[in-house]
Amino acid sequence: MQDHEGENWLRVERPPAPVGGTVVIRARLSGLPSDPSALSADERARAARLVLEPRRRDFVAGRAFLRRVLAAWLDEPPEALRFRYGPLGKPALEGGGPVFNLAHSGELLLLSLAADGDLGIDLEVLREDRDLVALAARFFAPEERAALAELESGARSRAFHEIWTRKEAVLKTLGSGVFEGLDRFVVTAGPGPRLLRRPEGEPGWEGLGLIDLGLPGAAAALCRRGGPSDLTLLEDPSWETGSGSV
Repeated sequence: MQDHEGENWLRVERPPAPVGGTVVIRARLSGLPSDPSALSADERARAARLVLEPRRRDFVAGRAFLRRVLAAWLDEPPEALRFRYGPLGKPALEGGGPVFNLAHSGELLLLSLAADGDLGIDLEVLREDRDLVALAARFFAPEERAALAELESGARSRAFHEIWTRKEAVLKTLGSGVFEGLDRFVVTAGPGPRLLRRPEGEPGWEGLGLIDLGLPGAAAALCRRGGPSDLTLLEDPSWETGSGSV
């Protein structure tokens, strides 16, 4: 499917009311309030187990943002929302409601929502301090490693992070985990994100569509069964008010 690199994101002053299609909202964690009062008891307990204060603050800010947006869709108080969790921890609303998936990396946060169906989103800030060749050899399929090897060094970092986020978005859509094997399926490297090869004999892989989302200094991918049609890109005011680097 096509990517949305460089496409305009629409500024919103409050979370959106329900709309058709797929919605993605981007925010900056440092610009979001970190208020634990909107969280459930188990979320506050989870936050308390995070030793590093920045990680604890980001977790609280991200969950409070998720609750605020979902509450606007459902016209309910954020603290009233209840979640159930899949076998690998993917959350969903108790009693039904919009489907959603959250990703963050560094200070950046992406929240994807749709009225129904399966979706997943992933985000990775571009980093140059990792051995990408070794990581690709450990996690990627041979076809993906070969595609990376053909690229010039200047393009290899973005391509690596694009492959990674595409694969993670697929697994999050399926409710699977990285430990099940990133190398058992293949996605494209470079423009034109799509699933090239899926595992033989595994159900649930039909109809998965991928797109890339344009973010400065980061790679991001969205996956939805049937494809993310009627995509709306929204920008929380925190995107501009946050401080610090990504």
